[in-house]
Amino acid sequence: MWYKRFKEDRDSMESDPHSGRPSTRTPENFGRLKRAINANWRLTIRKLEDDLGIPRTSVSEILTEDLGMTRMAAKFVPRLLTHEQKEFCAKTSQDMIQADINDSNFLKQKITGDESWVYD
Repeated sequence: MWYKRFKEDRDSMESDPHSGRPSTRTPENFGRLKRAINANWRLTIRKLEDDLGIPRTSVSEILTEDLGMTRMAAKFVPRLLTHEQKEFCAKTSQDMIQADINDSNFLKQKITGDESWVYD
């Protein structure tokens, strides 16, 4: 088959264009997924697939690659903090610094697990 095609003056190894399935990674689907997640952030990929009629792989790719979300405890949340969340983190950090200034043993009594929790 390939020999015949090159004999007929074909000069490329690339495949000819073909229609295939339509892409489900469209701006309309981005918006639909974003609205669904904003309305209920506890939705799973399987539930989104069932509700919106978008294949599971496309749902996952849109959420992670196109909308910049990540999985947290089996739910999708934005990777970036909102302005209010950043202000809260800054205020909390300032309060902890002030508490350490007022009490030199303050930080010695704390065990930190990660950025989101401080244990007594």
